[in-house]
Amino acid sequence: MKKWVAMEKIKKRTRTIARKVRPRIKRSKTRVTVDFPPHEHKRLKAIAALQGVTLQDLIIECVNEKMHKPNAKTIEVIRKAERGEELVECKDIDDLIKKLGID
Repeated sequence: MKKWVAMEKIKKRTRTIARKVRPRIKRSKTRVTVDFPPHEHKRLKAIAALQGVTLQDLIIECVNEKMHKPNAKTIEVIRKAERGEELVECKDIDDLIKKLGID
């Protein structure tokens, strides 16, 4: 048997054994592919570099910020509450449930 053939068989057997011994690692992340125009991709990379974060971290931060931003109705209710408008006082939880109409 030629030396290179023997080496190939050893490599193949080693890879097979390594696959059997190596534990399967479950990913705790899901991959998402987003296509950006080249100029936007460069801009995002530059912003990430300036902030000292990875591009992945920058995009996740932007998505989280957008998802947690209150809509116009919520903002208006918060402003009214801060001004003390349209507040309803309740004696207890039963009174609150009654006033909310949750029966």
